[in-house]
Amino acid sequence: METRVSYTLVRKRLLISLAVFAFFMIYLVGRLAWVQFVQGDELRDKALAQWNRGLTVQAQRGSIYSRNGALLAGSATAESIIAIPSEIKDVEATVQALAPILDMKEDVLRERLQRNQFEVFLKRKVDDKVAAAVKALKLRGIRTTIESKR
Repeated sequence: METRVSYTLVRKRLLISLAVFAFFMIYLVGRLAWVQFVQGDELRDKALAQWNRGLTVQAQRGSIYSRNGALLAGSATAESIIAIPSEIKDVEATVQALAPILDMKEDVLRERLQRNQFEVFLKRKVDDKVAAAVKALKLRGIRTTIESKR
């Protein structure tokens, strides 16, 4: 015995499927328009703030010579310790490790590591032994950068 589905039943199912599909497409286009036209400016500003960072790069200072050509003041380099707070997972362990090396109070160091900034200077122009000790710790989010000094 052969069962046949009536033409009206197939047509009814097809129309229901088409209506559901059309509803989802209208919803998708509406959501796309909402995000693009209503929230577009706000989302663009958030994206730019997330990706663009302003970093101050110090220029290397020039040498100062006397009129006889003798060097009066020259430039040398020194390392500074910086932190990128968003990369630091365990602030307390980082504070415990760095405070004695940098000769800083733990409260001051903790406050700097919890700032909502891309890059924070912890200590500037440290001597080579301190910089080497910090590098040896290999702490996540702690870096050194080279600055010039007189």
